[in-house]
Amino acid sequence: MSTAPTANPGAPTSISLWAMTVLGLSPLLMLASSGLRGFTLALISASTLALCPRLLTLLSARWPALKRHGFALGLLIAATWVTIIDLLLQWLCPDLREALGAYAPLTAGSYLLLMALRGEGADARSAPVPPPTATLGAALTLPLLTGAVRELLGTGRLLGDLALISTDSPAGWVLSTPAPLPLMALPPGALLVIAALLAWRSPPRPSESIEDES
Repeated sequence: MSTAPTANPGAPTSISLWAMTVLGLSPLLMLASSGLRGFTLALISASTLALCPRLLTLLSARWPALKRHGFALGLLIAATWVTIIDLLLQWLCPDLREALGAYAPLTAGSYLLLMALRGEGADARSAPVPPPTATLGAALTLPLLTGAVRELLGTGRLLGDLALISTDSPAGWVLSTPAPLPLMALPPGALLVIAALLAWRSPPRPSESIEDES
């Protein structure tokens, strides 16, 4: 009797990597309620994912004993970097900074969550590695697209909060139809977007075949 080959449970698939990325970015997707906020969070999250693992790798190579403290050191680096961005936003765009709310700890938490889901820092002998290009691309596009979709469906306009960065900015592009789903502009709307993103890459359930037993 032949048995079907089983996949290696330790080998991540494109589906699992996609799910890990979406779940890791979910705190930021909750805050991306408009296109402008999504664009800002996308830049912050992508820069954090691009910079922090490389700094963590350099420090681990210089002091190998730090490898066993990968999670704590990664959180410290991410929190320091996001704090610098936070201070710059308070100086350049204080209204946008106030509208974003508690994005700074959530960005550092998202980075730490992605590290945990990818299994980094759990093994003291393994050095942290930069995230794959797909993860960086998702960090750069998902908050932006989520914010734009939530703003369009929730308020019926796009870039309606440009006044947060300049008083001379237009009021945004207003659609001809009213907002069909006002819930999308609220925090629960992000959960609908996250569920849709996870379902988009989920494999179809195979049809169960009934075998006759004699």
